[in-house]
Formats: sequence, C-alpha cells, structure tokens
Amino acid sequence: MNGRAFVLSSLAAALVIGGALAVFRPATGESEDVRPGYWIEKLQAPERVFDIVIVGDSRAYRGVDPALLPGRALNFGFSGAALDPHYVHTAVQKLRRGGSLVVAVSPHSLTARAREANAFDALQARHAADLALTRWASPAYAWTRPYTMSQVAALARGRAALLAPASPAETFHSGGFVASARPSVASAPETARVYAEMLEAHPVGEREIMDLTYLLTGYLAGGYRVVVLRLPVSPDVLEAERLDSAWLREQIVGTGLEWFECPPGDTYDGSHLTADSAREVTGALGRFLAE
Repeated sequence: MNGRAFVLSSLAAALVIGGALAVFRPATGESEDVRPGYWIEKLQAPERVFDIVIVGDSRAYRGVDPALLPGRALNFGFSGAALDPHYVHTAVQKLRRGGSLVVAVSPHSLTARAREANAFDALQARHAADLALTRWASPAYAWTRPYTMSQVAALARGRAALLAPASPAETFHSGGFVASARPSVASAPETARVYAEMLEAHPVGEREIMDLTYLLTGYLAGGYRVVVLRLPVSPDVLEAERLDSAWLREQIVGTGLEWFECPPGDTYDGSHLTADSAREVTGALGRFLAE
C-alpha cells in the first residue's frame, strides 16, 4: 500500500469509527461535552458592544435568555463560575460604556471551591491554538472525543443506555442561553444534600458578600449599571444553601447596587430553571431593566 492509499484508508476508518460512536453514544446532560465550541464562542465574544451582560454559573446560563432583554445582550455564564475579579472584569469588558451588568448570585459562585475549579478558568487556561481547533471542529468534535466518566457510567447501565440518542432536552441558543426542556420537580433531596455538604465545607457568609459588593460597586464609578439577582431554586435546595435572600438583598441595596427580585419559577433538578420558567423570569427582568 502506497502512502496516499494509507492516508485515505486511515481517514475512512476514522470516519467509520466516529460514525459508530455517534450511533452508540449515550445521552449526556453535560453541556460542555455536547457543544465544546459553544463555550469558546461565548468566551471570545467581542468587547464593548453589548448593552447587557449576564454573569454567573450554570443557573445563570440556564436561567436568563438574553434574546428577551432590551438591546443587545450576552449571557456570559459558565458552569461552576466564581464571581471573582478576573471573571467579572472579563465580562464587563464585553459591555459598552454605560451598559448593564446582571449578576446572578448563587452561594456556590462565592466559594473558594468555585474559584479553584470552574469552566471559565479552564477555558482561559487553554492555548489559543487548542481553542481555535476545538471551535472549528465543533460539533463533530463532540462525537469523536474520548468518552467522559459520566458516559462510561452510562455505558455500564446496559444496552438501552448504549443505544439512547443524544438528549433533546437542551437547546443551545445564540447569546449564551441553554434552554432545558426537562420536566419540573417540586423537590430535589439529592441535590439539596449535595449543596448542604458542599457549603458546610465551604461556607458563605458576610465576608464573601462584602467581597462581592466591593468588587461590583467599583463598576458604578465607571458608569455601568449593576443589577444583582438570585434565581429561583426548589424550597429544599434553598434551605440547604443557608443564604437568606432578604439579608442578601439588604447587603446589596445598602451599597448602591440594584436588586431584582425574581418571580417564582420551576426547576428540573432543584437548582436550574426549566426553559419556560427561565423565559418568565427573563421577561420580568427585561421590564425591570427597561425602567
């Protein structure tokens, strides 16, 4: 076999293997697994062009639809994002002068655990060439990359899981919003347990809120509008997080920042809003920002 034939046969074999993996790939709810290029596009969104930028963790990117907000908006949320100076400053750079920064606070986003490991910092740490290749190869990259541990676990559940199609529950919208069409739940005891254990090890209190308000008030002097909110969660998750929203609101308003009180909403796992609830919350937020 000559060199050209070898290259062609190798490419053909790779396509066959990739196609087989696509057929037998188990469903996964991990957004970064499904659309890796999507997050790079968000990270590399142009600077100084947006009227509104939303920051926060997965609750933010699943809970606020920028298409329903006035003006040009970007949801700059990332999984596990920490509301630290580097992340927030990167987001503010996307705003035009006088634009609005919407900060979706969750207790986890204020913890040392979030600062140590999150999707935003992970992307920032990658080489520019790696990001460019991944963005170019997406979405095919999602089908041919090595199986994650969550996928291996799904394989172990048997042939039914093996043959499951990719989950239709997530829709990735331009602007950074990921709509979740999963059914709502009234409670989520397992999610509540996980948050309770995590926040017991990484508590959030007055010091963390003071650090946040100090960071955010600095942008008021630059002519930006800063609005803080806490997206709805299930009652048991709210109790597990042990961060009183009324107290949080007092701390925010007392520094000159604005507080937006979210209307009630349904979650699909206790922590993240369903698509319908996200749009209802976003509609109310849009009216507030237009005032």
